[in-house]
Amino acid sequence: MSLASLAFPLTRLLGPRAAPSLLVNPVYAAVLYRAGLVRPEDFLRLPETIVSGHPGRQVSRVLLGSGPEALTAFLKREHCVPWKERLLNARDGFGLVSKSLREARMLEALRPHFAACPDWIAAGELPGGQAFLLVRELPGRLDLPRLLQSRVTPIAWRRRFARKLGRLLASLHESGFAHGDLYANHILTDPETETIDLVDWQRASRQGKLSLSSRWRDLATLAATLPGDLATARDRLACLSAYLERAGLRPQFREAVSSVRWIEAGLSRRRHIRAKQLLPLAPGQQSLVCLEEGQSLCVTAAFLVLWPASVPDFLATVPEGTLPQREVELPDGGQGLLVWGRYRLPWHCRRGARRRTWTSPERLRMSILFRLQRFGIEAPHVLAVGERPARDTEIDAFLLTRQPPAAQPLSDWLVEQTARLLMPGERQLRWDVLRQAGALLARLHAAGCYCRGMPCGLAVQTLVGQPPRLVVDDAAGLCIRRHFRRQHARRDLAGLCRQLVLCGGSRTDERRLRRGYEAGAGNFVRHSLGGP
Repeated sequence: MSLASLAFPLTRLLGPRAAPSLLVNPVYAAVLYRAGLVRPEDFLRLPETIVSGHPGRQVSRVLLGSGPEALTAFLKREHCVPWKERLLNARDGFGLVSKSLREARMLEALRPHFAACPDWIAAGELPGGQAFLLVRELPGRLDLPRLLQSRVTPIAWRRRFARKLGRLLASLHESGFAHGDLYANHILTDPETETIDLVDWQRASRQGKLSLSSRWRDLATLAATLPGDLATARDRLACLSAYLERAGLRPQFREAVSSVRWIEAGLSRRRHIRAKQLLPLAPGQQSLVCLEEGQSLCVTAAFLVLWPASVPDFLATVPEGTLPQREVELPDGGQGLLVWGRYRLPWHCRRGARRRTWTSPERLRMSILFRLQRFGIEAPHVLAVGERPARDTEIDAFLLTRQPPAAQPLSDWLVEQTARLLMPGERQLRWDVLRQAGALLARLHAAGCYCRGMPCGLAVQTLVGQPPRLVVDDAAGLCIRRHFRRQHARRDLAGLCRQLVLCGGSRTDERRLRRGYEAGAGNFVRHSLGGP
């Protein structure tokens, strides 16, 4: 039995930590004291802007102090630390601690040997199971994909930068450290000075002498998460060659190339790796600004453009006894949708019980919409989200989105269009829409989104002067799965075909739909479905 498999039985025997703990970097002790950050709970009340998030963990940008002595930092907050995570950290030699304390200890041990990393400011844990890490921001940095995307660089510069990166990674491994999460977006560079830093060390480990498998794993992770059109094969080989030369492994060039490519091929089949291969969004598109304490109201930059002065009345309080959703007219004339609900908290999330993570359906829907945006799928844009306590055991949750204009559910469009099939050009238009519907369903599966049932939110957008195109107008009928589900994908495709038949579709229409799915699916989806 593995150590991780013991986590569930031990959670019933072991509770959260009895007392709060706080670690402070002595270099920043005075800054924290002047900002009034002396207890662990003080850090969780900082005004923040959420820049990224994962299940149970999110990263926010915070400002410490004011005036010329103010500094910007990133607050990594863990809403709940499961005992499985503590046991895995103990197995790696860090003790029964959270990711936050593990990363702080790793950065403290890393600094004397490897300077290309950020400074940690403070880390701590609370009795309720929460944990946090405060890391100083590296100003003026761009992650590697954005750096390569934002500038047209000559070949000589790209080769020189690739060799510089390879030598830096070799010095890291020669010091006995393995990063563990060496994604391309975890490599930050100053465009002016070309200084390179590595961030996100929560899964890093230190060994006496780093094994070849750990070296190849880090290099393959970097290669798999860097979009293919941003770095050529010669750029990648230049980086690997400089790495091997600096590490004294030049005779093992052929073995290194084959090992890295083999591991990279395996990693590229994973959904979260494929998501990182996409070109990055513009900065701030999915950031959330917290306007109320405790994340009761978080808004996006688009919301602040629409309502720069005050929050609209319909978001001040969630009305009781009304419909779970209603349409809202936006100040710029667009159409918004406000959905909300009141939920009874599970027993383990109530006051006095051991805290665990619980996510409202509205926040889950927001996560799906953010995922669709990263994969380039047209869907409603998030404007605001929040959760407010109603009673000790209940909570009100809401989500405000901007809906795609002139979008009609696919089933309604098919029913209306069936009556016009005898008109010239209508049959070809119908086939084009069906091919788009199949391709969009394949893209949803590639993004890890599956249908809860039919209809699953597919809609036809008909703008004046433009041909119809398929969009997603409602994410309520979608769910996220971590791994590819072959049977679920086949069920979704069969359900869409049945919906087509109910709307008057023919065998030819069904074939067009299936061909659109095959054309829109990547090799990963086709092979997982058992196709050619």
